[in-house]
Amino acid sequence: MRVMILGICVALAGCSLWPQHPDESAVARLEKERLKDRRQFIAEAEVGKPGISVCRELKYGIGESRWIHGKVMRAQGGRIQVRIEESAPFSLNGKDLSGGELIWDDDANWVACLR
Repeated sequence: MRVMILGICVALAGCSLWPQHPDESAVARLEKERLKDRRQFIAEAEVGKPGISVCRELKYGIGESRWIHGKVMRAQGGRIQVRIEESAPFSLNGKDLSGGELIWDDDANWVACLR
């Protein structure tokens, strides 16, 4: 009788004689999601307040980059509205911008900066 019950359990995969080990790729996915959630939480806490000076690195060309500066005007649902404080024109998300313009962007793209 015990052999028959054990055979049914093993056949249905409802129980096992050996401890179950999580799939390594599943563990890696969970860790990646946890880190993404943590980065999002930190970004919201760091730059999600109106009046904070923020910076963002823009990459262009081959290995070239430049930092743009702005000030947070509003924050809503993981996005911030930034007033650009650069005088030189630049392109962001395919849109040509210059100083004084307001843009909405993901808060995770920006960091608090001293200015």
